[in-house]
Amino acid sequence: MTIEKAIYTARANAMGGRVGTVKSDDGQINLKLDRPLEMGGKGNGTNPEPLFAAGYSAWYIGALRVVEEKRYIRIPEALQRRSGRIRHRRGYDDPSTRH
Repeated sequence: MTIEKAIYTARANAMGGRVGTVKSDDGQINLKLDRPLEMGGKGNGTNPEPLFAAGYSAWYIGALRVVEEKRYIRIPEALQRRSGRIRHRRGYDDPSTRH
C-alpha cells in the first residue's frame, strides 16, 4: 500500500532534549520539558514519556474505530480505554550513571 496524497501532516519541534521545550507548528502544544524528580529532574516541566504514551493511546483507539467502521463490528467500550506506560531502567538516560 502506498500513500499517494497525505491529507494531514503533524509537525513539532523539540529543542534541548529532555530538559528543553517542545512546540507544534499549529500552536496547540507549547511545553517546557524536564526529567521527572525520580530521574534527577527539577520538576519544572513535562516529562516527554507521558506525551508519547498519550499520543500512542489515542492513535490505538483511533485504529480500533477504523476497524469498527470497515468491518461493521462493535468493539467493547472497555477495549477503547487505553493507557500507555513507559518504564525507565537504571542506566538509560539516568544522570546518576553518567561519568
